[in-house]
Amino acid sequence: MNDLDNIGVVIKIDTDEAIAMTDDSIFIRIRKKEDMFLGQKILIKKEDLLKEKMKNFKSFYYAAAGFAAVFAIVFTLMFLHGRSFNMGLTYAYIDIDINPSIELMIDEKEVVRDVHTLNKDAENLISQLKLENLKIDQALNIIIEKSKENGYLDFGSESGYVFIAAALGENHANSGEDKKQLADLLQNIKKDLNEKYGDDIKSKVVNVPLDYRNKSKANNISMGKYFIYAKAKEMSKEISMEELKEAELYTLLKKIDMLTGKGNTPVPSMATSTPVAVQVSETANIIDTPTPQIANTPIPVTITGVTSSKTHTMLYTSTPYSKSVTATPQKYVNDSPSDVVKIEEARIPGLKGEYYDNSDFTELKVIRTDSQVNFRWAEGCPDSQIGADTFSVRWTGKIVPRYSENYTFYTYADDGVRLWINNVLLIDNWKSQRPSECKGELKLNKGTQYDIKVEYFENIKSGQVKLYWSSSSQAKEIIPESQLYHNVKVYQAEQASLSKAFIESSNKGFAGSGYVNYQNEVGGWIEWKIEVAKSGTYKLNLRYANGTNANRVVEINVNDNTVKNTLDFEKTNAWTTWKDKSIMVNLKAGVNTIRVTAISSEGGPNIDYLELNQ
Repeated sequence: MNDLDNIGVVIKIDTDEAIAMTDDSIFIRIRKKEDMFLGQKILIKKEDLLKEKMKNFKSFYYAAAGFAAVFAIVFTLMFLHGRSFNMGLTYAYIDIDINPSIELMIDEKEVVRDVHTLNKDAENLISQLKLENLKIDQALNIIIEKSKENGYLDFGSESGYVFIAAALGENHANSGEDKKQLADLLQNIKKDLNEKYGDDIKSKVVNVPLDYRNKSKANNISMGKYFIYAKAKEMSKEISMEELKEAELYTLLKKIDMLTGKGNTPVPSMATSTPVAVQVSETANIIDTPTPQIANTPIPVTITGVTSSKTHTMLYTSTPYSKSVTATPQKYVNDSPSDVVKIEEARIPGLKGEYYDNSDFTELKVIRTDSQVNFRWAEGCPDSQIGADTFSVRWTGKIVPRYSENYTFYTYADDGVRLWINNVLLIDNWKSQRPSECKGELKLNKGTQYDIKVEYFENIKSGQVKLYWSSSSQAKEIIPESQLYHNVKVYQAEQASLSKAFIESSNKGFAGSGYVNYQNEVGGWIEWKIEVAKSGTYKLNLRYANGTNANRVVEINVNDNTVKNTLDFEKTNAWTTWKDKSIMVNLKAGVNTIRVTAISSEGGPNIDYLELNQ
């Protein structure tokens, strides 16, 4: 191998070693690794070698020839079935925690190709089963039934949990299409579990990054347990690795549910023939303020005011945190909601910004809320959808002065800028130019709402635009967000149909009566039924907040057709900071169904409302 790494395929595995065939048909004896399997394509490093290359060993020649013949046959069969020769590339890893912890490796056809056990209970269970070459749903059902038979899973009890964590394989982790396929698979698994077992078991299904598998393997735990560890750490609640390995699954999941505010109410069976009127969403919001000292006895909290045949009671033990419990009715797919969501007018701080990819206000690309007109893009651009040169922006809304007196407005721009106050053109400096300041005056009355419109275009090279004001009582300043707002006609998220999501109002800055918070799992959705007068292309804008350090990813469906496989909602740095995300969609005249589905284990962002513009 000339001291260089090489690519090879595993063709034989013994107790402590394996044999690989390199791309140039050299046979090499290497160290066996824990997750190695026949047909696996691996990177062979110098430190993996046990002996010299085996091409000169006569004793091996005939065996090697036999292996080569077998691989030739396999290659031919794969070719005839229309599949590329991509051996050893696991499509996805699926870890199943019951108390036995089992890892299944599946291919693109969702067929189990290898099985690993992650603890002694799993070794005992798997010794009784044959799971290879089964579809993942078949394998999962067999594992559940055998776990019940062996006493690991107690149907209908508090501890009757099945926790499934999945990650795409190494060669699939960056593919948007594969991410969607895995998300669909997990959603179907969850639905199948609900249909088959109903309330007999509680199931949790999460989609995790491949990095979780690497870290879980390093700590000899499942991806699901590493997910619990990561969630606890995110909430500043450490769980030791020893606790992860020793604690019952039910105890761990109960702990993480309390931390994330999901409660422990099981999802109702989707198989019921009678529509489910509501589902109770019980949330325990942890607030970082001490509570008064009370006795360490369970405090019963009863959920009331909800249409349900049962009273839901949650028991909390006194801790140094204040917990508030809320119950919100949710509408599920079984409800078959037919009501069209009504359009509402909302008042939003800041100005509405419409960003175009040309300098003449054509090719609308982005609609968003800007707190101020105070931008210096240099040679960059306002958004990745817009080119760095020849773009234009229009800001509209209302301005409210603090004093009744003459105001001077200033623009500082490179290139052109125009300003209207109450339909009066105060500044008209519409030309390509170096940065320059212009001003205009107008008498305004304190507290009165005036229309404001600012237009700007950027030609080439550097771009910037700023809007100031001053008066005899007002020092010159960038006009602040507190004195700007705009009205938008929107469809509130809290009026839409929901699944695996609930309505909240604890994080300020939203429009309407609240916003929708997704549960932290795959498959939650918000669905609006919206009526439009004419068909055409519309700008769909979602106002959202994401206070985490990672993107929240969703799929957009319009009238049961996927129009965006993956749409990233970037972090906003706080749950009280709201931003806008928009895409173009085609709508028909009449009623349209728009669904926003979470496709990662973190769920979706908090959604305030949906806005349409044509």
